Amino acid sequence: MFYRKIEDKLKEYYNDVEAKIIVVNGARQIGKSFIIRETAKKHFLNYIEINLKSDFDGDKIFEKVRKTKDFYLQLSALYGNNLGTLKDTIIFLDEIQVYPHLLTMLKDLKLENRYRYIASGSLLGITLRHTFIPMGSINEIKMYPMDFEEFLYANNVGKDVVSYLKECFINVESVSDGIHQVIIEKFKEYLIS
Repeated sequence: MFYRKIEDKLKEYYNDVEAKIIVVNGARQIGKSFIIRETAKKHFLNYIEINLKSDFDGDKIFEKVRKTKDFYLQLSALYGNNLGTLKDTIIFLDEIQVYPHLLTMLKDLKLENRYRYIASGSLLGITLRHTFIPMGSINEIKMYPMDFEEFLYANNVGKDVVSYLKECFINVESVSDGIHQVIIEKFKEYLIS
């Protein structure tokens, strides 16, 4: 798995039982679901992923859920044997913008402290503006498409080289010819990717 900068924030969240529920907002197809899935699986014994877009396009199991009791019943019907406790279970609500009422419910789910939750979605800014969400109940973090630094790491350029490039930039110094040539080629690849 390649490194994404948002990983550090996710790991902080996973290690803080008291933290507000994180909602990862960002454009479509930038890796939100992938990075949440991969990091959460490493931190929790029980990982549950609910793709709400698939639910909306299919059985609509969560469409009319308005109370936490009903949410837990649906969850238990689908994943009963995979549910543990607050310490070992995380539930990932992917594409949560499809059901804005679940955004509102996040505060109550957090207060009941049965499980840990994380959510993600696209175009959440619009949904959040038109949905009542109790103040301070969630922590929205923005994820962006892969930047050039992340691209370098994904293409096996070492941290020493990235640090060297940053140092040259800060000190307004030239980069050595060999490194410059390699990085220019990587930058061209990045632009056409």
